[in-house]
Amino acid sequence: MLTRATLLVACTGAFAPQAHKLTPLTRRQFTEVPEALDTARFVRVDPECTDDKPVLLALGGLDGSPRVGARNWKRLGEWFDVRALVLDPSDRSSHGDLVRLAASAAAAAPDGQVHIVAESMGALAALGLALARPERVASLVLCNSASSYARAPVSRITGLLPRLPTRVYETLAPVVTPIMGRPGWTAALGEGLAAALPRETLTHRERALLRNGAASVNDALKRLKAPPRWASNCVLVASENDAVLPSVREARRLAQLIPGATVRIERGAPHVLFDAANLLDVFADNGLLPSAPRRASNGVTATTPIERSMLAARRLVSPRFFSTAADGSVEDGLFNVPSEGPVLFVGNHQLFGLDGVHIVEEFLRERRLALTPLVYPPLLADESPLAPLPYPLPGSAAMLRRFGGEPAGAKTLIAALKRGAKALVFPGGAREVFKRKGEAYTLRWPSDSSALVRIAAKFNATIIPFAGVGGDEFFGNEAYALDTDDLLTMDNRVGEFLRNRTESLVSLVDGDTFVPPLMAPNAAPRRNYYLFGRPFHTTAVDPANADACDALYGAVRTQVELQVEYLLQRRGDDPYDDFVKRLAYESLGSVAPTFSVDE
Repeated sequence: MLTRATLLVACTGAFAPQAHKLTPLTRRQFTEVPEALDTARFVRVDPECTDDKPVLLALGGLDGSPRVGARNWKRLGEWFDVRALVLDPSDRSSHGDLVRLAASAAAAAPDGQVHIVAESMGALAALGLALARPERVASLVLCNSASSYARAPVSRITGLLPRLPTRVYETLAPVVTPIMGRPGWTAALGEGLAAALPRETLTHRERALLRNGAASVNDALKRLKAPPRWASNCVLVASENDAVLPSVREARRLAQLIPGATVRIERGAPHVLFDAANLLDVFADNGLLPSAPRRASNGVTATTPIERSMLAARRLVSPRFFSTAADGSVEDGLFNVPSEGPVLFVGNHQLFGLDGVHIVEEFLRERRLALTPLVYPPLLADESPLAPLPYPLPGSAAMLRRFGGEPAGAKTLIAALKRGAKALVFPGGAREVFKRKGEAYTLRWPSDSSALVRIAAKFNATIIPFAGVGGDEFFGNEAYALDTDDLLTMDNRVGEFLRNRTESLVSLVDGDTFVPPLMAPNAAPRRNYYLFGRPFHTTAVDPANADACDALYGAVRTQVELQVEYLLQRRGDDPYDDFVKRLAYESLGSVAPTFSVDE
């Protein structure tokens, strides 16, 4: 483990991402956190959360910051009232203090019970509460529990770190970061690792919270005579590549002491799971989510050859997804995207249309939201109109149907929005999927397609503009051998065959002939990036007002074009846009690298 961690430091140090001003969750979003705290406290992650959701207490690790794991709090916030533990650097709480604080938070919950997710040091306080007051705990998810601290080699080092000279101590972050988690995770602390953990703070937490907390919890576990009531709702999550604690061994040991608990191994994950893992999957896969609101399963397991091919393509381009907050700032993840009521996602198509699969899959992964992609009808036919040519690839129609694909058209869109669906529409259709030479990132939308807006306005649907880049460079313009127009105008049997097979197909956009270009893949594909913009609401739009619908259609198109330009400019800030660096990182860490963006 330590050898692997050392190798990761050596390989990533040269191109570790810099901390940008905007992190996945900024200080402004924790409005209840004052600049200095005299004591530990739980803060409500979403101040506007209603009281009808069950309470989830989130207890983090040594840093004491609720910002590590912010993306997961947004994921889980659709089901829970998430309240995160804050430990200011000046805080000097004992293990017993944190247990009592958690017990008080549980007692104040609407039903006197809480769900708990905790990591590393925080898992000790969570276990302390669960063992002392089992009636207060509905479920318990422990990630890389520090109950193994005394047996970990790091326990012989941590106490020595505060004795280092100040200059040396303050420069430890670049070394510690790759061992603890993926590069860049400390940006979520806001002030940086050294500021969050001054030497005196580390000395206190190592002794009072880690060492004493682990001893207290292990003594309580020895006295446990029967499985507690929460045991069947306990998940012990361990990182396979934890270079800090022997977490896999510890999870299995705890499972023997807590009969009924489930062990879950996160393959290739580092120590800081709050930042690296999708905790929503942990809760959902183990039946720990409340019954309402209901969401789709994550549905991303590849079951057929074509789905495995799509998964391989996703790994090549490591897509990153961003969304726009109400104030216009761009944030990592899809959590700013509205999910209530009918929604119409409208954006640009990229070459060969892999973007639709990426988007549908990511909403299932991140939000457990099932989209309804409106697909060019020939793609849903069991037999390709170009048979025996192998396009689309065999199994494509079945895959698209499994992911909710329906044939594009006005009737389908009306039916989808009428039932409150989240419809995914690419106005450029096959015309943008089969771009001609020199048309990278050029929108080929109908000049007058206000019918799209009229339908949305009829059902008061929210329109979300989105943009994607990177896909047009999976193949490059220099890789074109023959584009669609070249193939259709060939004066031979190939041209005649293609014209005969496609002339009777439905046409939704001028020039959207179902003939793929002939080209070779790029040896080093660019990373893919997707940005979802601020919503356009249609409640005040009269569907019968053609001018208003035309104006809104034009505004949506302009916004998509601006978002394309933004992504093309900003992707240069990503040190992992380079294929070789990205591949090197992922082969070591088994986790897709991320990066932050400025406002």
